[in-house]
Amino acid sequence: MAWTNEQQQAITLRNSSLIVSAAAGSGKTSVLVERLIQILSDPTEKVFADRMIVVTFTNDAAAEMKQRLQTAFEKRIAEEPENRWLRQQQLLLPAAKISTINAFCFDLIREHLGDGEITSSFRVMDETEQDLLFRAAVDEVLNRWYTERAAEMQLLWNAFCNHTDQALEELLLELKTFLASIPFPEQWKQNHHRKNLECTAKGIKKRIIALPCFRTEIIFEKVNDQIRCNI
Repeated sequence: MAWTNEQQQAITLRNSSLIVSAAAGSGKTSVLVERLIQILSDPTEKVFADRMIVVTFTNDAAAEMKQRLQTAFEKRIAEEPENRWLRQQQLLLPAAKISTINAFCFDLIREHLGDGEITSSFRVMDETEQDLLFRAAVDEVLNRWYTERAAEMQLLWNAFCNHTDQALEELLLELKTFLASIPFPEQWKQNHHRKNLECTAKGIKKRIIALPCFRTEIIFEKVNDQIRCNI
């Protein structure tokens, strides 16, 4: 396969962190497979296949990656049938950690159960359970704040709610989803907090706009604390 200069650099660069950003269908998986094959095939800088970790977004992508690596090894061995290192690597390949981040973390915890207080019956919480837990925490925090911080909650109600506070609950859920989708969410919240304070300092009209958003972030933090308590 003919590689572009950028793809060739991504394949051959060593001893350095590397980020590859490209559009869908541009060959990122093929580049990664070739990079891994070249690393694993190198008998001078031996990297054992079972010591490799490859994290994918989906289970289907992980299965495809394993299949592509297996196919690439078979091709290399057909070209070099006497290469014992390649054959050894092919045998180790099924033990490589090629999976989603959830599956990798699950296996990591399961392999080290004796090191902590986690029981062998632990499991990964599904999305429905996560949603129910989050909504229960939101309900508990909002009810407490209606009593403890009535004036601020009235401002939030006026900004986001009609007959019920469901709109505020959905806003918090949307904020949770958004923060989970961006890198460095804590940094984003700090920057957003600072901008809201700057708006507040400019006058009461700006404060009416900024304060509801700011208080929503604070409630979100309290909801996260409540979730940790409920767990």
